[in-house]
Amino acid sequence: MLLVPRARRLRSDFNLGAGQAEADPLLSEAFYESGDYCAIRSRRDPRCFVVARTGAGKSAALTRLEEEFPGKVIRIAPQDLSLPYITDMQAVKYLDQLDVRLDLFFEALWKHVLLVEIIRHRYNVDSPVAKQNFLRTLMEKISRDPGKREALKYLEEFEGKFWCETDQRVREIVEKFERSVERDAGAKLTLAGQAGNLSGKGRVGTSSESRTEEAERYQRIVNETQLARLNKMISVLNEDIIDSPQNSVYVIIDDLDTQWVDERLSNDLVRCLFSAVLSLKRVQNLKVLVALRTNIFETIDFGQRGAQGEKFRSLVLNMKWTRADLRELLDERARAAGREARS
Repeated sequence: MLLVPRARRLRSDFNLGAGQAEADPLLSEAFYESGDYCAIRSRRDPRCFVVARTGAGKSAALTRLEEEFPGKVIRIAPQDLSLPYITDMQAVKYLDQLDVRLDLFFEALWKHVLLVEIIRHRYNVDSPVAKQNFLRTLMEKISRDPGKREALKYLEEFEGKFWCETDQRVREIVEKFERSVERDAGAKLTLAGQAGNLSGKGRVGTSSESRTEEAERYQRIVNETQLARLNKMISVLNEDIIDSPQNSVYVIIDDLDTQWVDERLSNDLVRCLFSAVLSLKRVQNLKVLVALRTNIFETIDFGQRGAQGEKFRSLVLNMKWTRADLRELLDERARAAGREARS
């Protein structure tokens, strides 16, 4: 294994896949283990946000990780996160118009998605029966810890699509949130002093006092998330679910670029996804990796979050290539192509 020096990083226009790693016939035979890949693979290396220009090899590196650790990698497709679906929800749009901070809801949503994906993978939860078996087994394991038992009730109370695909669970949670908003408003929202509903017609009311009161009411709904129990479930995840290196797992979220809409709500959603990943850093045998193009990462303004922004930036792995990297890569691919031609 060649560890590439970090010094004298050079920009390169060499295209290493541009999202087509899965179509590269030489990826398995000629993959070059750069220092960046070693950082991605290492659970001790805290960097988990893989940021690079198009074609720098993000997808190739993550595909290689799947090959190297079969059965230990969970890949969440960007379309399963349903970003456009969430930003198009009328309740979300309306609360955003009122300047209601949705961060707590968004962060709880992503924590739930990640927790459930890991649990499904660990216990092969693919049916209502499998879910009940998992809950019973885990409840027996944590029976002496009241805090953990209370946290587990969060999963017991989660109805419907626990074992279904990610996008179905995302939509169920968001729709449940929308119903909460509708119930609080008596199924109607006041827009511009007129009766209106979640179809989004009209404008936010002109009375600053009524608008403030309305925003405060909906902010309370947002704040009534399950973050406390979700955070305790992260402790359960660390201590009781993937509690040994044998049960270690990687989670990959790649190609977020394909779902990107350059608007503030989308930025907030992705920023809150990063916050959820940050919260999961305390799970020792877990590494969540999120890959994003450099220009998109720079669009998400972490700087407004002060010290929190510094935390995000300290966890960024900027993938770049040196001249030595490129020489080794090209030599290895030439050798692999020669072996292929002779076979």
